[in-house]
Amino acid sequence: MSKKKLYEKLEKKYHKAPYVTDLKDMLYKSAIKYKNRNAFKLKDNAGNIYGVTYKDFKHDVVSLRY
Repeated sequence: MSKKKLYEKLEKKYHKAPYVTDLKDMLYKSAIKYKNRNAFKLKDNAGNIYGVTYKDFKHDVVSLRY
């Protein structure tokens, strides 16, 4: 089976995913597409659970400097 036939077979079977070059690219694309959705949830010291949106997560990661 050639690579093209395999690719076409898998493309029909699975959902389409955007092309991502690296982790930074994935973070930026996710922040644009899902900006107001929760990326994950955390628990504070008092035991309260709160969500962190993709937009806030991207901002926190970009704010990290060497």
